[in-house]
Amino acid sequence: MPMSKAIRTHISAVAPFARLVVVVLSCLAAAAPAAAVTATFTPKTISITGLSASGRVFICGYGSKTPLSGIEAWSRQSSIVRSTAAGTADISIETAPLDLDSIWLIVDLSSGAYLVTAPPGGRPRQMTSSPLVAADRRGVAFLRPGIDAMIVRPPLGAWSANAVDGRASDADGRNDGRVTLGLGALTPIGDTPHGPDVLVPGDLVFAIYQPWMEYVLVPVPAGGSGAH
Repeated sequence: MPMSKAIRTHISAVAPFARLVVVVLSCLAAAAPAAAVTATFTPKTISITGLSASGRVFICGYGSKTPLSGIEAWSRQSSIVRSTAAGTADISIETAPLDLDSIWLIVDLSSGAYLVTAPPGGRPRQMTSSPLVAADRRGVAFLRPGIDAMIVRPPLGAWSANAVDGRASDADGRNDGRVTLGLGALTPIGDTPHGPDVLVPGDLVFAIYQPWMEYVLVPVPAGGSGAH
């Protein structure tokens, strides 16, 4: 699906980060690598093309469904798979909500090319507020009361975590309408090694605010680019 133009959010005061200098990550989806990774959906599979030959591929999907009971159900699936020699991969959709209203991130861990996409008819929304990464690059704050996040580091792999405002998972420990995700909470996916200790330029920060079916995808900039 087409990605929006770069958005830079000016933060004039960041109370939860009062003791830290922060870097404002702009939504630089338009700066994604130019490799033509594409995805085609069927009811139970995703066929991906344009990948590196025989390389590792990270894929994750978030889906929602409101059954007759009226209680909204959420699902997530994530994995690291191996592409074929022809640079393709076929992914089984494991949980029913993911074949309906869903958002998918695909990252070629060899080339760094990535794609955010949705099945035909899907309408995922992009957050207008960018996450904030601490000056020591050991945490990321999101201007939402809860978040489910992925940190992807080509070619190494990916890690996942979630945080809820004011809970033990919220690194700042305050009920302030935002969550701070500490990197120590990250869990490796697939064959990814443990870590990371700090974010590095080129890492991809991908997060979902599930109640609004809203996502953000930003690369960590080099040299403090985008600092305010």
